[in-house]
Amino acid sequence: VPRQKDYTEQHDLVTGVQRAKQPARYYDVVIRGHPLKLKYCVTCNVYRPPRCTHCSVCENCVERFDHHCPWIGNCVGRRNYWLFFCFVSATGFLNVFSLVTASSLLAIRGQELKREWGCDNATAFTGTLRSHPLAVALAVYCTLLVWFTIGLCAYHSYLIATNQTTYE
Repeated sequence: VPRQKDYTEQHDLVTGVQRAKQPARYYDVVIRGHPLKLKYCVTCNVYRPPRCTHCSVCENCVERFDHHCPWIGNCVGRRNYWLFFCFVSATGFLNVFSLVTASSLLAIRGQELKREWGCDNATAFTGTLRSHPLAVALAVYCTLLVWFTIGLCAYHSYLIATNQTTYE
């Protein structure tokens, strides 16, 4: 990542003079009639735009910084938030799909065993559990996991609707 040089002595383009120390911490600017304070990042040596935050893990300033995601190993911000949201939504959808598919298989097989054996619901249920252990394990796993994935998807949907970030 290209950075500006450390301040020993540099030419300041705004004022047109040689500068021996780093710029002021805040810089007041008016954009579209709204006064804003731009904060100076001492690590990146740039003035950060509004809603921009420096990530201590990546050592970069990230515009509309949401969070640093350890699962994708990158910061989630303005440029890749839509990809992160698609990833979270797809994970939630696939988790629900897997849960419905495994549960449907168990329910259909239970009804078939009940008809074939002519037994009660409890016997058909235990027979289904014995004959399809992988579907049972998948249904239990997806039941435990669906609350986290759908909850994360709902939380980020709320953040999008209110124009907020996780950091804010």
